[in-house]
Amino acid sequence: MTKYRSININVFYILFSVVLVLSACASNNKNIVPTPFLPNQTKTIETQVSIAPETPTKTPTLSTSTPTIFLAATSSLPTLPSDQREKYLTNLIQNPGNCKLPCWWGLIPGITRWQEVNDFIFHLEGKNLDPTLSHLTVGVTFDDLQLYQTLMIDRDSDLLSKIMFSVEGFYYPKGFQSVWDSYSLNNILSRYGKPSRIRIHSSTVELPPNNKISYELWVFYDQQGFLIRYESVGMIQNGKIHICPQFSGQDDLWTLEFYLQDPTSTVPIEHMVDGYEADMAESRSLEDATGLSIDQLMGLARGDFTCFDTPLSIW
Repeated sequence: MTKYRSININVFYILFSVVLVLSACASNNKNIVPTPFLPNQTKTIETQVSIAPETPTKTPTLSTSTPTIFLAATSSLPTLPSDQREKYLTNLIQNPGNCKLPCWWGLIPGITRWQEVNDFIFHLEGKNLDPTLSHLTVGVTFDDLQLYQTLMIDRDSDLLSKIMFSVEGFYYPKGFQSVWDSYSLNNILSRYGKPSRIRIHSSTVELPPNNKISYELWVFYDQQGFLIRYESVGMIQNGKIHICPQFSGQDDLWTLEFYLQDPTSTVPIEHMVDGYEADMAESRSLEDATGLSIDQLMGLARGDFTCFDTPLSIW
């Protein structure tokens, strides 16, 4: 009995010591709360950080095009006095020198730059062109000469792109005659050779005293970049319209028009024509209208005048 009591006492002391140790450990870790970890679950730690509000910024858009800067043009050329303008222009027309169509008055579509056009206009009229427009149309008119010129400038390339020029012989025979000497049909065929196309359009309405009818003659030089339109009246003789594009009085040629563009342009030159689209659509080729080929017309042009007939019935 004594032996067993001794063992129990020893066991009691051991258990009592263990309880004391565990109690001490529990008191030292009473603020630690264990966080359970579940399998296949991610533990997330949230941290609160105070961040000042951010001002949104825009990402700049980069332009791929080169900005175009238009500078106000000024010319160093003096302005011609009004009494010298007509003489100056008449000399340019009658003596073109090496300025062959589509060159006109020293201006060449596809080559002449905007500054050079500005210099020319300033020399004539004493004013500079507006540098802010993408295309510029400039009319050059003079009370005595009555010449009308339109210049179109492509500001993307900064080059002169098109020239349109007209002169009326019916109302202003003086101005018309100054052009006709150098740009008659005979002289055009002689200087520039065989045209690429010739088309004719005739009216169906007779003019007083009922023996005349108006016509249009379109002479194309597609490769060179120009088109000339002649407008006049023909005599009705034996059921035919007798056409002689010449200048001998107020009853002959009425209008002479030029359409000039860069010869390298891929746009058909007839697209420049404004106001005569219906006439162009109803026109006939030289051969269909007259029975003459362009080569045969070239043979006629070696004479003093180039005249031919077209049947009145086909119009």
